[in-house]
Amino acid sequence: MGVRLPGSETLEEFWDVLEDGRDLYERILITHFGATGSRPNTTRTPYGVFLKRPGYFGRHLFKMSPREARETDPQQRLLLLAAYEVLEMLATRQMAP
Repeated sequence: MGVRLPGSETLEEFWDVLEDGRDLYERILITHFGATGSRPNTTRTPYGVFLKRPGYFGRHLFKMSPREARETDPQQRLLLLAAYEVLEMLATRQMAP
């Protein structure tokens, strides 16, 4: 199973977060915080839970041009990476004696 969750990029890391009872809340950057909620692309909540590397994407792995990678929905990029990891794990297990 491939995952991208706050504080973890693997199931093992996610399990460690759960076992340790870690609090993953962080203060939001001031540029993303708007107490009134009237500024575009801001939130009224000063805290959030975030992915480790939300912008990371190996476009060469999927043979994408820089433009195509940039225009691909961030959620789709995360899904592609997680799916690739699953296929990679399956191939490794099948090759093991």
